[in-house]
Amino acid sequence: MSLIGRVTIGIVLALGAAGGARGEIERQGVGQTVRVTVRVDGENIGGRVAGWDDGGAWIETRSGGERKVEWADFGAKRAYDVRRRVMDTDDWKGWARVGALMLDMGDERLADRAFGVAEKKDNEAKRTVLKMRGVYARGADVYAVLDGAEGTQNKQEHKEGDPARKKNGNETGKTENGSRGPDEREAAVGVRRWAVLTEAQHARETTRLRRVAQGMLLMGDIEIEAIETEHFLFYSDLQVSETKKWAAKLDTMYRTLITTLDIPKGTRMFRGRCVVFIFKEREDFLGFEAAAFGYNAAFAGGVCHQRGEDVFVSFFKGRRADQDFQSVLIHETVHGFMYRYRSSERLPTWANEGLADYVAGYLTERSTEPQRHWQHARNFIMRG
Repeated sequence: MSLIGRVTIGIVLALGAAGGARGEIERQGVGQTVRVTVRVDGENIGGRVAGWDDGGAWIETRSGGERKVEWADFGAKRAYDVRRRVMDTDDWKGWARVGALMLDMGDERLADRAFGVAEKKDNEAKRTVLKMRGVYARGADVYAVLDGAEGTQNKQEHKEGDPARKKNGNETGKTENGSRGPDEREAAVGVRRWAVLTEAQHARETTRLRRVAQGMLLMGDIEIEAIETEHFLFYSDLQVSETKKWAAKLDTMYRTLITTLDIPKGTRMFRGRCVVFIFKEREDFLGFEAAAFGYNAAFAGGVCHQRGEDVFVSFFKGRRADQDFQSVLIHETVHGFMYRYRSSERLPTWANEGLADYVAGYLTERSTEPQRHWQHARNFIMRG
């Protein structure tokens, strides 16, 4: 692994350790002989593992000295194997920490394996693991769930009012007049297109998102079963019939945007599914937003969270009229759709918010949004 790669993962593993914020475990002894050889900066470091902690392993070299090697230098597969051999394999929390390490190192397959072992060891483990997945999606410290303390959020997130990070355009290559088309412009500024997944990959991502969503709900002590459509996962404490009604509205929104933006029919915009949370009461919505996303939603009727390649939107229905709630529901979900359009490049605010307002007004029967925005614009111009 490159020096930059090791430093990056090392920083992730070390977050909170300096001040004891994460509660990283102290050096542990090794009850059996485990020999390893690790290559660090072109040098082979070999010998017996003399101790370990969440950051790495101490290797007693053949010359008699000790040297600590970070887990990042081992690579995920070897780090998993060494941890398995030096830890107490009957301790479910130990396995959960291995799962957290694998998430930090970017290997979700090995994280699933470690979490699966933990869940078999203790009944409490399954609930804890779900919370850890929710915390990881939130961008906070997964170890904090085991340590009993809230982690520090460190991943970038996008909330209500932030522009979705997209760029318009469906053409490729150069235009007829010889200017650069969207593909070349994107390449010139380092924009990375979203990957196109197979049906099997979408299915796996949907399974992952189910686990993540359940973990988020558990962080707020909420238990709701999912209702799934072709492009959305719905978690709602409304009546099932009402939840299905709103699901149908978002399916219509999806088809409308596919047509409006001239995207080929059958295109799957979301990675797996877009996850939608709808709560009957405002207090439940606020509590969930605080617990799952660390966000104060006191001034929001709905929020769109964009995490890496995933999209989560949450709302409360309350006593709002259906047309008012539908406008918010569609508006925020349009932001999520546009985040997944082509690439993560940012749309200008006027386009991002304008399109969300337009689609919400267009699809909501007897909507007052278009007239309200027109009047607002007119007053703005009249005032100079």
